[in-house]
Amino acid sequence: MSSEEIREAREALGLTQTEFGEMLHVTLKTVQNWEYGRRKMLKLTQKLLQKKLEEKGLQIPGANRFS
Repeated sequence: MSSEEIREAREALGLTQTEFGEMLHVTLKTVQNWEYGRRKMLKLTQKLLQKKLEEKGLQIPGANRFS
């Protein structure tokens, strides 16, 4: 997922960066690094995010690549 897709996913879920990190079991700094393109999200975390999006009936372009 791109940094933009990660940010879109977080915003679609209506979460702050802190809440998003808690949901995915990572730190605020990690979320910031993803959103600013400094780090890539691990595939395992991408799958967890995809599951959370699906539970809410949401989908972000690119997120379905990791199923």
